[in-house]
Amino acid sequence: MISEFIAFMQGCPYISDATSSICVDREGGESGVSVSQSGNRIVRKFKDGSTLVERDLILYFAQNADNDEQRIDNNDLLDHVFDWVLSQTARRNYPNFGEGRRCISLTASNGMLYDSEDEGAAIYQMQFKLQYYQKGDMKQ
Repeated sequence: MISEFIAFMQGCPYISDATSSICVDREGGESGVSVSQSGNRIVRKFKDGSTLVERDLILYFAQNADNDEQRIDNNDLLDHVFDWVLSQTARRNYPNFGEGRRCISLTASNGMLYDSEDEGAAIYQMQFKLQYYQKGDMKQ
């Protein structure tokens, strides 16, 4: 599922402009993007065995933040990614999780500075919440 989320997010022009790839569970280097899962839960079980699942993910953006201009640009990046997710949601364009799983909701929130160093390196984050239906005969 994380690879499908990565493929979806690589369609965001603001992310593809910032990096050539999205790493998993690690910082993306000096200037890069990484994704990590932060939890999931079953929201509802249905009689046919299907489930409504909620999955939380976080994108981390490693950026230079030596001065106010760079920090403003970094915050603008978060705003642009948030707006892109809103536009995809309005179109009901969600990650494709393949047969047996259908994404029904994607939200982005909490785009903010996560960590910074005196040398001017900073990590920003944005949290995502996905909801999807999963057929009853599939293993999670």
